[in-house]
Amino acid sequence: MMLASFASDLAQPLALLFLLGVGTTIMAFRRKQWRSAFALLIILGLFFTIGATPVPARLAARLETPFVLPDWDAVPEADAIVILGAALTQSDHDLNGFNLKRETDRIITGFELARRNKAKALVFGGGPGKHSEGVQSEGEQMQRWFEGWQLATLPTYVLPGNSNTYDEARRTQALATEQGWTSILLVTSATHMSRAQATFQATGIQVIPVACDFEGTSYLQRTGGWAILPKPTSFYLMKVYLHEIIGWPYYRLRGWLVDPKRFIG
Repeated sequence: MMLASFASDLAQPLALLFLLGVGTTIMAFRRKQWRSAFALLIILGLFFTIGATPVPARLAARLETPFVLPDWDAVPEADAIVILGAALTQSDHDLNGFNLKRETDRIITGFELARRNKAKALVFGGGPGKHSEGVQSEGEQMQRWFEGWQLATLPTYVLPGNSNTYDEARRTQALATEQGWTSILLVTSATHMSRAQATFQATGIQVIPVACDFEGTSYLQRTGGWAILPKPTSFYLMKVYLHEIIGWPYYRLRGWLVDPKRFIG
């Protein structure tokens, strides 16, 4: 089993790049090119730490842990469910016209909350489409999927033309004012929830966080985080973690969130 896993890892470009770096470092030491050899050794150490140790998964899990729900049946009802975007992309040659991304849990979780009658309305976020070319926005694609499957009978709304979480928050606030909503179930990835919740709360909306997509936690459960060769999943988790760590002070600087915490993670 481990041999098969190792052989599979060898087919990954990151693993091949790491092994190439190991070979180059060994050659540098053998030729007594000390400065180059030690520089390469430091780079390889960083590469291995990110790609083959539990560090990225544990960092991501630190963002996720506060939003673990011990009982999904205990999720309270609210006026609306809001699903944040970044879960699918346009794909003209796929059956439904889109490709699902790693954040697809956001869609599935929002759909399931609607099916369980946890709110009176369902709101879709996401990026804008190119309407001049007949391309639907991400929210419109999610809406078409939901209504086509007929999972629940409740009104649906699309937040138009969002570039980021702040856009989704202020457009949700405008829609909430128009519809008379006071509370929402906010659905997004667990690593993103701290920043998303603080951004939505800054608009005055009562936010009930419903996190999903616990990738750091689940990766630790499956593998313990260790690997013989660097894996793409670990680099992805580090990217997600850094995105939130950088995004938090940026949103504070712009005045887009209100929260007593200066830093997260």
